[in-house]
Amino acid sequence: MEEKATQTPEKTFSMEEALQETEARLEKRVRPGQVLTGTVVLVGSEGVAVDIGAKTEGIIPFNQLTEKPLPEEELKSLLKPGDTVRVQVIKVDPETGQVFLSRKKVEAQEHWDQIQALYEKGEPVTVTVKEKVKGGVVADLDGVEAFIPASQLDLRRTPNLDAYLGQQILAKIIEFNRKKGRVLLSRRVLLEEEQKKAKEAFLQSLAPGQVVEGTVADVTDFGAFVNLGPVDGLVHRSEITWGRFGHPREVLQKGQKVRAQVLSVDPAKERVNLSIKALIPDPWSTVAEKYPVGTGSGARWWASPPSGPSWRWSRASRASSTSPSSPGPSAPSTPPRW
Repeated sequence: MEEKATQTPEKTFSMEEALQETEARLEKRVRPGQVLTGTVVLVGSEGVAVDIGAKTEGIIPFNQLTEKPLPEEELKSLLKPGDTVRVQVIKVDPETGQVFLSRKKVEAQEHWDQIQALYEKGEPVTVTVKEKVKGGVVADLDGVEAFIPASQLDLRRTPNLDAYLGQQILAKIIEFNRKKGRVLLSRRVLLEEEQKKAKEAFLQSLAPGQVVEGTVADVTDFGAFVNLGPVDGLVHRSEITWGRFGHPREVLQKGQKVRAQVLSVDPAKERVNLSIKALIPDPWSTVAEKYPVGTGSGARWWASPPSGPSWRWSRASRASSTSPSSPGPSAPSTPPRW
């Protein structure tokens, strides 16, 4: 428990008051571990003298001023006479009564307090990666060493950890144990949160009928997945093209750039259904224009399913119809029976 050190007010004391003050100082005992608040009296060659309200002034050795590795000249300028400072008693000399203090220990405890508050609030922290160790890296978090596992540095495991050395990165405290002095950080958690927000915003921006561009990420038996950025959309095999094919790989290849129309969006399930075929004119819509009634087609009727008659192009008419210089397909010798 912190005890407020007393200071001698700048006023004229009566003899009785002076004796009471002296007795109070003599009676006040300090013990190692106590945290006190005092006033800087002098910055000397061996340390900083602090009035803590005890029989003798306490001394803060220069190596107990701060956790930062500063040269002696800078250490001497950290505090000046009249400054209020919180210190912890680290030693009391039983013979001389000299009290040795540490500002560094209080500073460390304050850092742990701040880190604990950030952990409880779930707020991100900025850390500097100091060194690579087995299984991850060590980062500096307000003077406290924190560990970041390799699996928590990015969305995918990073084989080259040297690339992070010296870098300042944003991370989240995922484990905190003050008693064991253990702090575990994750950058991946924040990246996943950002990714989720980007997905949600992107899915909200999509609407049926919208035309999007993407890259074929994978081709399967039932269709193809197209990467649209934050999410992948599915082009079912029935929505790839108007023509026939055995496997979608005959039409689409991984890495191919495509344009597609959005058929439906399900933000809750993060699903987007696409159609490449919707952006290609239906060949049947131009049949009447290309082949008016009575025009020879070069096709042979071969079946009459419930949905209507079907026919096959003859080999000769297919060749003639694909040749720019051909006069056109000839009429079948025998009209089909309907």
